Amino acid sequence: MSDPSPPLHANRDSMDAKVTRRIMPVLMVSYFFCYLLRQNVNNAHDDMIRDLGFTQEQYSNGIGAFFLTYITFQIPGNILMRRIRPSRWLGGLMVAWSVMAGCLCLVRTPWSLYVIRFFMGMTEAGFYPGLLYYITLWFPLELRPTRIAMLSVGGAVSGVMSGVLAYGILQMEGMLGLHGWQWIFILEATPSVLFGICTMVGLLPDHPSYFKSPQEAHARMSWLTLEEVSHHFYDTSHAPSCPPSSTNKDEHSINVSPSNVPPPSNAAWLLFMDIVRIVLTWRLWLLGIIMCMASTASYGLGAFLPTIYTENGLSEDVSNLLTTPVSIFSGVVGFLFAKMAEHYKMPRFGSIITSFVSLISWILFLCCMILPPFNSPLAVMITASLCTALCALSYPLWMAWMTSYLSGPSSALGVAFVNGIGNAGGIIGPQLLAYSLDVQQSYLWAIEVMTCLAILDWIFTSGLFIFEHQRKKHTARKAMKNKESAVNE
Repeated sequence: MSDPSPPLHANRDSMDAKVTRRIMPVLMVSYFFCYLLRQNVNNAHDDMIRDLGFTQEQYSNGIGAFFLTYITFQIPGNILMRRIRPSRWLGGLMVAWSVMAGCLCLVRTPWSLYVIRFFMGMTEAGFYPGLLYYITLWFPLELRPTRIAMLSVGGAVSGVMSGVLAYGILQMEGMLGLHGWQWIFILEATPSVLFGICTMVGLLPDHPSYFKSPQEAHARMSWLTLEEVSHHFYDTSHAPSCPPSSTNKDEHSINVSPSNVPPPSNAAWLLFMDIVRIVLTWRLWLLGIIMCMASTASYGLGAFLPTIYTENGLSEDVSNLLTTPVSIFSGVVGFLFAKMAEHYKMPRFGSIITSFVSLISWILFLCCMILPPFNSPLAVMITASLCTALCALSYPLWMAWMTSYLSGPSSALGVAFVNGIGNAGGIIGPQLLAYSLDVQQSYLWAIEVMTCLAILDWIFTSGLFIFEHQRKKHTARKAMKNKESAVNE
């Protein structure tokens, strides 16, 4: 027996506004702590290397160890989220990786750094793709770029706070026999654990589709009307308890059709079919590679930005503080671009513009590195900061573009699959910078490679947009001809 049709909601904008006010602050604070604890090892970089005697290569290996498991466990993490309520799953993950981040204060040898970062990546793997999947449950395609950009704002605020916090906490050097960098990990992990517990016990509402009926869901979320709860219960095409829906699908979206797969009782076969369809979708591969090239630059340059400042004459404390305006600029500009793309209803074309803006910043940085008239410490620091701020500018638009290919149960797996490919740059980027500094005795070689990646990013993004635009025009012409043939008959 088919499910009843979703009730028509008279004021969708009002409903989306209520959902935004209720869930986005929680998601933003969650991602604030996620980004803060993932990146605080960068603020402790110089002090850890000095106190523990690590080389640049060992430090970079520690960063890469995180991403080995972070990438590997993306899909398993989102498989579990399809079966566990988001509040419990996301909150539990938050507690787990916060505890592991706090354990970084125990690092004494390179291998202890590798092991802790390894398990931190494992516990955090399902978190960010889980946030993206959670957003797809609540919001239609056209509203996702701005909501994903709001997560980036949370990350940008953590970037602002991380530099300021690190500057203050490092002054605690020697207190209770601990180094300042050890206090960074302890003091920043503690509130994250507490917030994760609050998320688990009800701070983050579960989507109505995780309940047995709209009435049961409404009893747990009185901030929505029963009509609004019913709309989300029946109308979503992503939630685990709901049937596939045509709402907000891309014409090439991936879903498992009940007509060509075994009955739902064979969950393992359905899961296998989901994975096969995702792996065989070349557009998801291409978007993953595009995001991987961008994250290579983002994580690589971001990890070594304080070092670039110190090498150009600034103190360690001032270098940490200077990451603050970079994060502010990145968050504000990213949100404005996503908002404009949403307003003009063209997030895909917007990603071409943002990737081109990022490319220009890399060209400016490279020119300041190799051209004598511009090769001054101030110019290098300004352009390096600009690259760090702009290289992740397209992320919200790419992520929204990616979700347009996904619907039904495949959404959770597809998000994890693409995000996993994209985050491979977290391994490549720091290694490029470390190799360039240790072997080439300069980061010029790494900057040249990253500039080439930015060029490829823009070419691939533009090529995918042009391909889809032409395909859409061809489909429209074909539909028109079929319509004219039917009229003539």
